[in-house]
Amino acid sequence: MLLIAPFLIVLPLGLFELGMMFRSDIALANATRTAARVGSSAGRNATADFQLLSSLGAALTSVKGGSINYVTVYKVTGSSATPPAGCINAVAILAHGSLLDSCNTYNAVDIAAILANPATAQASYGGSCIGLGKDTKWCPSLRNIDPSTTAGPDYLGVALSITVPTYTKLFGSSKTFTDQYVMRLDPSGTS
Repeated sequence: MLLIAPFLIVLPLGLFELGMMFRSDIALANATRTAARVGSSAGRNATADFQLLSSLGAALTSVKGGSINYVTVYKVTGSSATPPAGCINAVAILAHGSLLDSCNTYNAVDIAAILANPATAQASYGGSCIGLGKDTKWCPSLRNIDPSTTAGPDYLGVALSITVPTYTKLFGSSKTFTDQYVMRLDPSGTS
């Protein structure tokens, strides 16, 4: 019994922990897809990123205790759907993105502010695309939604990284999940 009891205790705890990690991963993937759909349908709307972040924050409420590392809204160029490295580094997170890489990067404080007081937080988004707004690096109102152009509408990518604490600590004290999703901007999304 002394030899078997530890195994019988650890096995269900490990299965429980893996199940909770799988649940968090699914919630993250669903939140990222939802945000990309909202961003795609918002098209060139001046508050596209605000709408996208609002839906993302609401979808992430099911991830208990998670801490957002970054959310990046980026223009997909070429065949790679992954966000450019210049969009997800510490400098980009502090600067709210990279003009060179056409991306807006947000942090946990930005999402929390939107969820706490949407009316006040919205003032930081959808400005003139010049100045100190949080979405000026890839300005929503300058995104291409015209299907008649050679390149057609832009592809919008949403990348998300979140750190979630583990329950049993069998696999460490936390686990970081990342996900990205890409959609073409909806031609009917106007400013």
